[in-house]
Parts: sequence; C-alpha cells; structure tokens
Amino acid sequence: MERDRYPCPCCGYLVFRMQPGGNERCPICLWEDDLAQLRFPRLPGSANHVSLEDGQQNFAACGVAERRHRGEGRAPLDMERRDEGWRPLDPARDNIEEPQRGTDYADSYPLADTTVLYYWRETYWRRFVS
Repeated sequence: MERDRYPCPCCGYLVFRMQPGGNERCPICLWEDDLAQLRFPRLPGSANHVSLEDGQQNFAACGVAERRHRGEGRAPLDMERRDEGWRPLDPARDNIEEPQRGTDYADSYPLADTTVLYYWRETYWRRFVS
C-alpha cells in the first residue's frame, strides 16, 4: 500500500494517493494537501487556515492540524507508516522559501515532480549543497 502513497506533510503518514498538490485531506490530521503551503510552509490561509508549520505544532499538541477540528481526526491504522525520514519542519535546518509580495509564482512550480517540495527528503529542491 505505501508504495502507492504520498506522505501528508503535516503528520508524515503515507495516506495520499496523488503527488503533492492533489488537495486530498489527510484522514489522520485533516490537513488538506496544498501545493502552495508545502512550498511556503509558513503561509496560512490557503487550503488550510493555519500554516504547515503551525499545523505540525497543532498535530503534536492535539492530534489534528487545526485546533477547530479537535476530535475529528483519527489515529493511524496499523498498516499506515510515516514517510522515511519525515520530521517536523525546522526553520533553522531547512532552507524554506518565503513568498515575496508581488511575485507571480504560477509558472515556477515543479509540476512534473512535486515531491521535490518535501523539505525532509534528500531530493528537496532547496537543499543546501555542501
């Protein structure tokens, strides 16, 4: 099952059927998979009311991405695993992108393979090369 799944960037579990940007809702933490919020993890108010960074903190504290959904998520099933290497966002470690006012980002998304937006993977498109 996991081979055909993509991780929720909020809780890390392999639950999505489509690559990032499919706007699926995670059954565990209720995060809606939003390409803009994956690219800009401090951006609130897109598909989710909170940013990815805040959603991860909420998930750690109360089990769902947005506190208004308390009690609506579910625990991971026995067969559901986290993506290898997944971890919460760490701005001190991850070279995250901040949106710039007035910039049109429409043509700058890596639409062929949006998995390069996963900040915890070696294939992250903004990974520092040493």
